[in-house]
Amino acid sequence: MFGRQAYVGMSSEFGTVTLGRQYDSVVDYLGSFSAAGIWGGTYFSHVVGNDNLNNDFSIANAVKYQSSKFAGFTFGGLYGFSNQAGAFAVNRAYSVGVGYSNDPLKAGVAYMQGNGINATTTGAISGEQFAGSLQRDFLNEFGVPLAIDRQRTFGAGASSSMDAMTFGAVWTQSRRTTPRSSQVSNVVNNFELNARYMLTPALAIGAAYTYSQEKLTARGDSTDKFKIHQFGVQADYALSKRTDFHIETVAQIGSASGDSAPLPASIANSNGAFGPSSSSRQVLVNTGIRHRF
Repeated sequence: MFGRQAYVGMSSEFGTVTLGRQYDSVVDYLGSFSAAGIWGGTYFSHVVGNDNLNNDFSIANAVKYQSSKFAGFTFGGLYGFSNQAGAFAVNRAYSVGVGYSNDPLKAGVAYMQGNGINATTTGAISGEQFAGSLQRDFLNEFGVPLAIDRQRTFGAGASSSMDAMTFGAVWTQSRRTTPRSSQVSNVVNNFELNARYMLTPALAIGAAYTYSQEKLTARGDSTDKFKIHQFGVQADYALSKRTDFHIETVAQIGSASGDSAPLPASIANSNGAFGPSSSSRQVLVNTGIRHRF
């Protein structure tokens, strides 16, 4: 019921303080520069949703501060408590971000770190919402998923609007590691360009391209490198102020260097409707009607 956000807080001319389950600074300051975070939705997310720009998970037990705007700048930070006596650093999370807005230009930078993820059921990040398809890369020699102990995500983005056209660009890097017993680490760099054009006040078309570089290191002595290309297009028609209809296509193509086999393609899928492809290619066609209550 509270898988996304549930919080209370207070606001003044100096900013806003909120308490509860909330999105981190990467979502707040970088999500709006990506197709997934502003108009594309879940399936435009970067490979396996590695950087959370589509807010697939949120932070529990969190205290967040968001400043008011000063000369076009805003800043903020979040701390999610472990909620475990004697283990203050286990399953905690923290993030910071800075944004700038002066039409038509917007920009932002942000950082998020989660430690001891899923180590407890009452910490900052726990439950199935975090795992998702991230486990695709973390399998032992028997194909059993390994636990993800720490994630660090940081990046920068910008966007600009000219009449009916909006351009966006964002770079993120996600670093994930398993506990020391398995010693597996994963680094993903994502480079995205996107654009959206309003053909009429009701009809919009958008397109996005993301190039991801992925490096997987096992036990410190073997490293595999992968490249992932993702293309997406969408058309969206507003039936009313609160209801719209969309149709979209997303395709993902992967490759590997050296003797490594390409990883299975995995278009981000937070609702669990389907899994990774059986090959390095995957294509999705999606349509639906959305109503905002």
